Amino acid sequence: FDSGGRALELEEVAQCVVAAMGGGRVERKAVTDATENRYVGDNDRYCRLIDRFGIDPVSLDRQIAETATYLARIG
Repeated sequence: FDSGGRALELEEVAQCVVAAMGGGRVERKAVTDATENRYVGDNDRYCRLIDRFGIDPVSLDRQIAETATYLARIG
């Protein structure tokens, strides 16, 4: 998945996945490490790639939903 260059805390990514899968809420253990756990894509690379192939940008939520649909279909 590409976040469009937006840095996301991994709990935010998990919440997107849970929402796409029709789940409840994200439960996680207490964070004991002060280092932030971030997920971020390379927005410049993403933009070059989609421009090269003439593809419209796809939001992270849509990427997750489409992947969930695909996995359900092949699973």
